[in-house]
This record gives sequence, structure tokens and C-alpha cells, in this order.
Amino acid sequence: MIISISSDGVKEGTSKEYDLKKDVPLEEQVRIICSELGIPASEASKYSLFTPATRMYITQEALQNSYFNLPTGSVVKLKLKPEVNAENVLSKLKGLDSSEVKQQSLIYLKQQLQQDKAFAHKFIEKDGMKVILTLISEEGSKDISFSLQVLEIAVSNQVGWNKIDEDFVLKLLVHVTPGGNPTSSRKALDILNVLAQSPLHGWEFINEAMNKYSKQEKKKPYENVAALLPANISNCLAALRFITSLINAIKNDVEKKDFCAKLDDLLVYRLLHKCYLLHGVLPDFKHELYSYQKAKFSELREGARIQYDKNSESHEKSLIQLWDLIYPETKLESRVSNQWKRMGFQGKDPAAHL
Repeated sequence: MIISISSDGVKEGTSKEYDLKKDVPLEEQVRIICSELGIPASEASKYSLFTPATRMYITQEALQNSYFNLPTGSVVKLKLKPEVNAENVLSKLKGLDSSEVKQQSLIYLKQQLQQDKAFAHKFIEKDGMKVILTLISEEGSKDISFSLQVLEIAVSNQVGWNKIDEDFVLKLLVHVTPGGNPTSSRKALDILNVLAQSPLHGWEFINEAMNKYSKQEKKKPYENVAALLPANISNCLAALRFITSLINAIKNDVEKKDFCAKLDDLLVYRLLHKCYLLHGVLPDFKHELYSYQKAKFSELREGARIQYDKNSESHEKSLIQLWDLIYPETKLESRVSNQWKRMGFQGKDPAAHL
């Protein structure tokens, strides 16, 4: 099999033709290729062959398979083995190198996470998530936004989800703030949105971390998320997307109702009205608003199946709230009143018709 060998990160741009043989051990062929590309023999054991077209490494087992074949001229890259490459990247990120070196390492890391799943797994196995979180947590770091972007790629690829714990989410929530870096806030929300939809995490995991964070900050749960709705359009969409994902992730009807009540308490409906006045013509905003309304409507539909109970304090409170929302300028004189006829009820007590 005549292939075109190029190196990844070693003598960039170098390319040679090589006849990959099935009857010669792969390890021996890698040594020959390293020699031709000027890599010392002592370093050859660190390298392997990678096919960009399939995003897979060539193994001895695959090479000996009778069905294995590469078309003439196929591009194959000589790359550091995933575990070696991951260790090198982590060493640069954890080292005392300049911010510029770390940023270059993050750019390379982003590329590798997107293109090489074997590398991604090794990077996560070696606690790469914690290293990126450390960079994010470093006070005065210039790499926060980019680190969050790299973290989002890792999480979106469903790699290393078992490494994500409550501390991980708490460190992300620090960046979900209207007074912080807008890009960092958006990226943190995007990661949280992925976790909200994750079968390993979801509503309970996010909600528990949010309650703990809010208690530490002496704020209402989700207050920081709601505060980003009137922000720039990107953060508005990210916050709305995250809220919608949480509503959809809640399986328990009582918990869903409680969460929607929290949103109402945070005046999310008023904030969304402001957003609509600012961004209502934008297709992306219309899409996210529709998704939110659809999720919210499902909760209302479930509530509509519950028969009204005069003895229920929450039911009675909701009835008074209905009047206040429709006629905010007119005070309801009493719970049983002819005023209800103005709303369309036939009698003085609307409970008889609910």
C-alpha cells in the first residue's frame, strides 16, 4: 500500500511516500518512517500512524486483517501516541510557561479533541478536565474564555463525563454572572446546557450544585442565569437554552412545577418580554423562545389536569395571582366578588367553574 506520510507537529510540512507492508511488523515500519523523517531512533517508540480520513490509529491487528486496505496515495500522519501526546500537552498546561505558550497548547488541544477521540480519552484519563478547570480558576488568567471553549468541546463529545463532579459545576457557575466576561458566561452556560441534557447528570445534579452555589453567594437559585437574559443576544440565547433544557430534564411533575414557580419569582416572564422587544425579529431568538414556551406549556398542561381545590392554599393563591396579573391596576375587593364576572366567570366564585 503506497501511502503519503506527513508528520504531525514534527518537521511540519514534511511528506514522503512509503510502501506500507502487511508482512512487516508495524513497530518496525514506524521506526523506518521516523528515520526517514529525521526523528531519532530513541524517540520512535513514542510514535504511531494515524489516518485523518477515519480519525483512527493503524494497529498491528488492523494491518494484518485481510480486509484492511488503504487506497494509493492515502494521507497517513506520523503522530505521537495518544498517551504520550496527552502527557506532553498536560505538562505544558501545568508548567510555568508563559501565557502565550499555554494559549498555543490550548489551541492545539482544541484541535486534537475535535479530531482524535483516542487522544481525548487519554487526556481525560490523566485528569485533563481538572487541569483546564485550574486554568479557568486562576485569578487574572487571560485564557479563561479559550479554556472554557476547550472544555465545551470535551464535554460535547461526551468524553470524560464520569470525571465531572459537583466541584466542576461550582467552578463553572462562578463565570455565570452579568458582571463578568460575556464570552466566559456564554461558554459556561453552553457547558451547563450539555450537562443538563446528559443522562449521567441532568436536572438533579445541576440543581443540587446550583442550590449550593446560591447559598454560598447568598442569592436566589438561578438568579445569576435569569440576570443574563437581558444581556447581549448571545448570552440571552445561552441562558434561555439552558433554562429550557432544565425544564425538559425534570421528570417529576411536582419538581417541574416548583422550578417554574422559581422562574416566575425571578420575573423571567418580564425579562423575556424585554428580550422580545430587543431581539424579537431575530430567527435564533424566536426559535429559543418557542422552545422555552413549548416546555413551559407542557408544565401548564399537566397543571390543567388537576381539579381546583378551595381548601388548597396554593390553589387559592394562584387564583388571586391570576387576578393581579390580568388587572394589576385594580384591587380585588374580596375572594368571592362580582368583579370576577369582568374576567368572564358567570358567578361571584370562580372556583365553581375551574
